[in-house]
Amino acid sequence: MIEYDLVDEFNELMSLIEGKIFDYDPKGTSSYMRVSLEGDGLINESSIIETLDNINRSYGHKSKNIMLCIKASDNSRPEVEIKFDKTNSRDARILIRGNIYCEGDLIVSSPFELDGNLIINNGNLIVNSDAKPIVKGKVIFNGSATFNSDDVSFETDKRSIYLYGSYLPGFLDMNIDVIKNK
Repeated sequence: MIEYDLVDEFNELMSLIEGKIFDYDPKGTSSYMRVSLEGDGLINESSIIETLDNINRSYGHKSKNIMLCIKASDNSRPEVEIKFDKTNSRDARILIRGNIYCEGDLIVSSPFELDGNLIINNGNLIVNSDAKPIVKGKVIFNGSATFNSDDVSFETDKRSIYLYGSYLPGFLDMNIDVIKNK
């Protein structure tokens, strides 16, 4: 019975996130930048570039906390690729601090580190790099294919989970059952 409760809780959380993520404003949190994409995109070492209706929009992400929301439309599922724009040294990684919520396919083609949480909803995580992507928060996967945890290197850090989780609707949903006065 406990397993069913966890499945129900997971489905409720995913439904809440899916319904509110694009309009959610975490009150009191001004230290992040929200980027919402509705088309295909590219994340490189310094920018997030969206291509929609043959128009490119670019958002700088270096040294910023990001809430990246990638939304599927009625007739298409976006593809966002994480790839170096320029030739870099072998040890270089593309670093994102924050959360990525993706309703499409997230394709990792270069060494990548996410200091935050990754949510794949009705999409896939495709790793086309020899280096495994590093996730320092949680991965929440509700995809159309099987998630292969061997494709990702998890370096779970509670600070990253809670700091960036506070940007997500329903992530920290506390109920106070008792207040006691001395």
